[in-house]
Amino acid sequence: MTRRLPSLLLAARQTPARPPAAAVQDAARPAAAVRAEDFARFRWIEGTWRGTGGAIDAFFEHYSLLDDSTLVRHTFSDSTLAAISDGTRIGLRGGRVLDPTEDPDWQVTAFDSTSWRFEHLRDPGRAFTWRRETPTTWTAHLESPQGARTCTLTRFPHP
Repeated sequence: MTRRLPSLLLAARQTPARPPAAAVQDAARPAAAVRAEDFARFRWIEGTWRGTGGAIDAFFEHYSLLDDSTLVRHTFSDSTLAAISDGTRIGLRGGRVLDPTEDPDWQVTAFDSTSWRFEHLRDPGRAFTWRRETPTTWTAHLESPQGARTCTLTRFPHP
């Protein structure tokens, strides 16, 4: 049976089957030093997406850059996109990318032109990586001490 989760961040907190010990990272690494021009690389994630895979039901999210230092994520309860069920602000603050911006749980520890890796600040071994695959597809690789899963997100038509 699959689970319905309101967001990829919540999916990162779920506990899939236990992998070999070597597959789980130890402690969170220090935050990556991120500049405003680096943060602008998030622009590829703007838009509405349908996520599948990772042993969860399809989910729907919308990302938009509010300004040069804040990315807003809204999760919708279904494909009609009529009701927002969850949301967060991911922000560049003091050279660090934090999620959420206030009282953060996650920070970016590595990034390049196509991917961003977030690690949990207080729970080592929990992490997720967003990787752009094509202009219309990206993946979210979710890790926890109990295992890993990958979801694929594809652009979803938004009226």
